[in-house]
Amino acid sequence: MTDLTSNICQIIIFDEQCNASNYGVNTYVSQILDIFKNHVHIKLFHVVLFSSIKEVTFMRVNENTYMIKIPHYNGEKDEAHTIYFKNTIYLLRQYIDEKVHTIFHFNFLLTASFIDEIKEIFRSNLTVYTAHSILVPSGYKKISYKDDISPKVKDQAIAEGIKIEKSFLLKIDRICCLSDATKDFFYKVYEINESKLLKIKNGLKDRYKSIPQIEKKKIREKYNFKEHKSKLILYVGRLDYFKGLSYLIEAFEIILTKNKDYYLY
Repeated sequence: MTDLTSNICQIIIFDEQCNASNYGVNTYVSQILDIFKNHVHIKLFHVVLFSSIKEVTFMRVNENTYMIKIPHYNGEKDEAHTIYFKNTIYLLRQYIDEKVHTIFHFNFLLTASFIDEIKEIFRSNLTVYTAHSILVPSGYKKISYKDDISPKVKDQAIAEGIKIEKSFLLKIDRICCLSDATKDFFYKVYEINESKLLKIKNGLKDRYKSIPQIEKKKIREKYNFKEHKSKLILYVGRLDYFKGLSYLIEAFEIILTKNKDYYLY
């Protein structure tokens, strides 16, 4: 178990270059980096996997923070995937002290074998995974997922994904769940030991910019909002099918049948 009271600690934060990382996950990772950036006894390594760059890059961001970008590989076969992660560990060993207490923080689903190799090489470590999303097929509560995935799950891609996700989670020491629903799912469906599950809600810096009333009025006029009557509903997620935008639009149509003074942005 990693001891944060020791003289030095390393936190390796794994990220990926993808749409999710450019939005919500990126905000989450940025918050973590910001929290620890001034702790002189903690070294931060922000590792970006599957990067679009052409070669491995290592840069110092500030006094105790470093960024390592590892290029994407060509091919999607399991063997290529395995080699990619083996090479990732080889690269990390050049920058990370294997004798120092280390926390490996994952923000995307990887492979169970990758976790095994990390634990084999970096003996004094703690692995943490933040579940920003989960693979939940329709009607999952009626299905009991054991080692052999229930035949009721018709979509084989989902079934295989669930098997990979569960095997990965079983290897992780601590799992951060952003909601009660996620924690409940992992405990009841994946049968993850409850002692490994932590509910830590998303958080942001407490920042607020006060806008004078005259500025608010100008903004409302710019977008043709009726003074004091218009109600604004703001969607702040990325424009992606998986975010359920179709449901949001359907719900908004119902609102408009009752009140025309609502706007969705």
